[in-house]
Amino acid sequence: MASSGKSKLLCLDSLPVEILYRILDHLDGHSIILSFRYVCKKFAAVTNTYSRYELDFTSVSKTDCHTICRTIKPENVTGLSLSNGDMTPGQISLFLSLVNIDRYTKLRSLTLLDIDDEHLQRLLSHLTGSRLLTSLSIKFRGTESAVASAQVSATISQATLQRLEFDMRSSAVSQIRWSTNFTLHYLKITECTFEQFCIILDHSPNLRTLVLRTGISDSIHETISKLYPQLTSLSFNDAGIFQPLGELKSILSITPSLKYLKVIVLISSECLFDGSEWESIIGAYLPRLNRFEFFFTLPNITNYNSLDLQSRMARYRTPFWIETKRWNVVCTFDPTMHRILVYSTPMCLISYSFKSRYRKKSISIPFTITNFKMDLDIVSAMSVPVTTEQQPISSNYDWFENVTDLTVQIDGLNLPDPFDLFPKSVDPSFIVKLSLPILCYARSIRNTITNVVALLERVYNVRSLSIFYRRSRNCPMVDIYRIYAVLPPHIIHLTIEIMSVDDMEMIFERLVYLTSFTFVLSVHTKSSTAYIEWLRDNITDFTHVIDGNRIYVWLGNYRKKRKEFIVGSKRMKLSQNS
Repeated sequence: MASSGKSKLLCLDSLPVEILYRILDHLDGHSIILSFRYVCKKFAAVTNTYSRYELDFTSVSKTDCHTICRTIKPENVTGLSLSNGDMTPGQISLFLSLVNIDRYTKLRSLTLLDIDDEHLQRLLSHLTGSRLLTSLSIKFRGTESAVASAQVSATISQATLQRLEFDMRSSAVSQIRWSTNFTLHYLKITECTFEQFCIILDHSPNLRTLVLRTGISDSIHETISKLYPQLTSLSFNDAGIFQPLGELKSILSITPSLKYLKVIVLISSECLFDGSEWESIIGAYLPRLNRFEFFFTLPNITNYNSLDLQSRMARYRTPFWIETKRWNVVCTFDPTMHRILVYSTPMCLISYSFKSRYRKKSISIPFTITNFKMDLDIVSAMSVPVTTEQQPISSNYDWFENVTDLTVQIDGLNLPDPFDLFPKSVDPSFIVKLSLPILCYARSIRNTITNVVALLERVYNVRSLSIFYRRSRNCPMVDIYRIYAVLPPHIIHLTIEIMSVDDMEMIFERLVYLTSFTFVLSVHTKSSTAYIEWLRDNITDFTHVIDGNRIYVWLGNYRKKRKEFIVGSKRMKLSQNS
């Protein structure tokens, strides 16, 4: 910046503290404490006084968890996310042992994932009477209990709570004591009955958004004359096998103010495919609807008829769809899965399963992709929406791009060359999470492992890897050990089956950046004791959870312990890596 003939350089550390606070509002707590804080003394002082920390521990290393808990003053934390998931097993118990939860007096947002009743009760009892909490999200590792439902009831009755995500089914919903006037604006639950749907709306005059992970769990036989105009957004994220369209009509007829509607039905009935019927319902009951996202599949199509597909598509080519609403719809046939798909674009699925046909052999490779973007020619760079019938899906699935999460089901009997394993638009360099369920057979085990090894060499940016074996009788493990030798060394989370303690040691020698892992014990393993003893003897800092035949481990400052031995009168230490 030029001023009075002199050049001045505006440095970040010269900014007022208030501006730095606003910058920190856009950074996560992990970056603030572990990076920004160490730039200079001023920044360190700013992080000590900053009072709007939103801490997300759901994917941090155990070492970083210790550092953050030790550094940040609890009263400066406004948001907190904890998880006992596969990547951070035992985290919630560790967190409660490191901090005094009663000092977290400024919490406005709390997320608890894979939590058990004991820890939920302890955390929510701390929040009873809080006038600051506005957002609460709870996901249980097992099934929610009556105790948990009662505790949640007491919490959500607080006057300030505006957002609630609760992983509960209709049986738990029935145990919630709904107060007269909930302040909720956003509610996400697993499912509810139609009666519970109406009760929730009766007691939530401010509710704008309702998300059901599945759908209405019972048949609808009654007619409701009361309207619920407060609801503006309604989502059924995975309605499974949906009831007749008339039942969905019963729900929509009492929510006339909807501006957004989302319906995903992976096993649909014929009636859901009828664009004319949807046009009639929307016109009659949803005059304000401006965004409609849907995905319907009609399975078990044995006799594909392109004329039938054109007939279905014609019902989405009316002025209502193209001119009035300007909604894009695709109708296509999937020959590998024998199903018809009708969906709005961009595709509203989070995860999608399909098969990619191998060109040189009469086999198909099953895939599941997550966190993808869709690039359809019919919607790219268009100012006016176009509804189209797409030709039967190609074996390459050209419209999928930037896939980051991929599951490849590998059948060892008919595994093709790895070069053709990926769909055309799935770039291996984008994959950060990879799952490989593998069927191994004795007669083809070497070819199977060769293909898996080649696949692993292509996904060089993968950070989370899961490998599941299903072996036929007499299938040797010696070839499977070849996979251990080519595991990408930069992996931070691993799920894999092991046969012995030696397997565990082999993996630790290879993967030096691991922050968590899940070891699936072989069916021949009777006890996990030897594995836990090895960890205690060799790893300096870890927490673990045992669930059935799985050992979930969260690693701290991972390094092998140093063994002591006596030489003469002197005590010496020798690293096991020596």
